[in-house]
Amino acid sequence: DQQSQILDYSVFIQPWLDSLANSGKTSSSIASYSCLLRKFLRQFPNPTPISIDMFFTLLRPTSSLSSLHMYSASLKSFFVFCKGKGAPAMPLIESLPVVKVPFKRRNAPPPEDVAALLAYPKLKLRSRVLLYILIDAGPRLSEVLSLRRSDIDLAHNRITVMGKGRK
Repeated sequence: DQQSQILDYSVFIQPWLDSLANSGKTSSSIASYSCLLRKFLRQFPNPTPISIDMFFTLLRPTSSLSSLHMYSASLKSFFVFCKGKGAPAMPLIESLPVVKVPFKRRNAPPPEDVAALLAYPKLKLRSRVLLYILIDAGPRLSEVLSLRRSDIDLAHNRITVMGKGRK
């Protein structure tokens, strides 16, 4: 009987989100995963491997590689989690490759621009230090702005920067 095989995947959403939080995913990643999964489940409340394939077929023409990456990562994570909790396997999702987004190397600003910025007379010490860190080490701005005094080890000339996903 087809009706008896329909599974309510919504019961797995909150435990899955909790597991993402416990695995170290950032709150913004969890919010994105949740939003993307809910969008999928609104369109396909009774997902099958065919509906997953159809979903990505519909997304491809209008989505960036970055968006496709987030959709594939979130759906794969969710259905693998559900399988671990006793839900039937989704053969297509387990073999679904997470779309890789090509790395874009950013060009460093020209040395004369950096020198002019650092020579600005009203630049405070804190801002000057943050600029040196950004220029020399290349972390994300958000990583530098989240630095605390406890992250700086002057005795060993070391700064600990927590990266994306608490890495």
